[in-house]
Amino acid sequence: AYDTPLPELTATDGSAQVVAVDLANGLGPAEHDETIDAVRGALSPLSDATGSAVLLGGTTEVYEDIAEQSERDLQRAELLAIPLTLAVMVIVFAGFLAAVIPLAVALVSIATALLGLLGFSYLTDLDPAVVQVTTVLGLGLAIDYGLLMVSRFREERAHGADIPEAIELMNTRAGRTITFSAVIVTVSLSGLFLFESTIYRAIGAAAVSVVVLALAAALTLTPALLTVFGRRIRMPASVGRDDGFFS
Repeated sequence: AYDTPLPELTATDGSAQVVAVDLANGLGPAEHDETIDAVRGALSPLSDATGSAVLLGGTTEVYEDIAEQSERDLQRAELLAIPLTLAVMVIVFAGFLAAVIPLAVALVSIATALLGLLGFSYLTDLDPAVVQVTTVLGLGLAIDYGLLMVSRFREERAHGADIPEAIELMNTRAGRTITFSAVIVTVSLSGLFLFESTIYRAIGAAAVSVVVLALAAALTLTPALLTVFGRRIRMPASVGRDDGFFS
């Protein structure tokens, strides 16, 4: 702003100026990050030396701020959502163990999906929203699928089925239901691939991945956990009927 006669670079009251730093074209990712760090290191000490405030902006800074804020918000949401969800499921199932199994399915689904995103991050830049979509969608779907599976298991046990038979009936009936649900959700989310924006496509890829992983965890991890802990899960006092209009 000192030697560029553009009024847009100076505040109207003269209290602030903009220093525009352009990077050379063709910089690789590593060189780009090193250059940004060098500019930051050169400008930041000016705040202490001159007594004025030096604020850094630009696309890189904005994305870093968004990522940091998203991480804080996501941690706060998880700290609230997971305990509240567990408390509600304990009330619904009238037992702690039956409530933990759907939550375990959700955590495994999210962890596996985030591991996949970590691999993608080495190939391309990922928008911070991708992590949020993966976590929230994985938590909701996996708990939903786990709830359906465990509820069906408890009903079959209440009808008199032993552990292996109850698990088989659970997979046949509730497993078919959640598979149909996952297919519908996957087809719907695949519409994001029609957008030209790479952000929408990245969100679509993450969302489809977590739906498939939530289904896989519900169909495999839930029966495995019920095989081990099924006898310790309390059966419902009354069971629904398999006939009637909705059936």
